Amino acid sequence: MADLSFSWTVSAENKTRIINGIAYQHGYQDQIEDPDNPEQMIPNPEGKGAFCKRMTKEWIRANVRAYEANQAVIIARDAKIAEVDAIDIAD
Repeated sequence: MADLSFSWTVSAENKTRIINGIAYQHGYQDQIEDPDNPEQMIPNPEGKGAFCKRMTKEWIRANVRAYEANQAVIIARDAKIAEVDAIDIAD
């Protein structure tokens, strides 16, 4: 398996802003219902950093999915057009 990594250098203040922005834009909750006691709230066991990493992975998947699905549509469309264009219609 190959490694794929991205890295940016930002100030500590901007790192916090970025993590908060990604996390809260995607619905991160600091507190969640306790699975053992639904009437109680507990700290989210998934930290904001881990949540952001998960959202970044999903963003990558969504983009690859969209691109590859669009490419498949183009290929299928072109193949079907070629098939139909090859129909021999005599006078």
